[in-house]
Amino acid sequence: MMPKSAHPMDVLEAAVPILAAYDPQLHDESRNANFEKATRLIAKLPSIVAAWIVFEMGRSRHPRLELTHAGTSYTCCPDSLPDRTTARDFDICLILHAEHSL
Repeated sequence: MMPKSAHPMDVLEAAVPILAAYDPQLHDESRNANFEKATRLIAKLPSIVAAWIVFEMGRSRHPRLELTHAGTSYTCCPDSLPDRTTARDFDICLILHAEHSL
């Protein structure tokens, strides 16, 4: 339902509450449940961004399970697969971005 012109961050801001509604531990506020919810959310966000980029660009790409978390996201952006060094660099960039954004 989002327009193609929507920024990926706007897509994420809309997707997180929708994902929460389907979380099996939605009302469990224990430390363990919060950790599991965070883990599930972290695992899904790059796929949402990547899917949005693919949709926005009108391309057809699918996740590559043999790649790292960042490497899988990276495959949806450029026209080629990342080499091991580039995928590792992208992992580090995501970590730094997360730390500085908080």
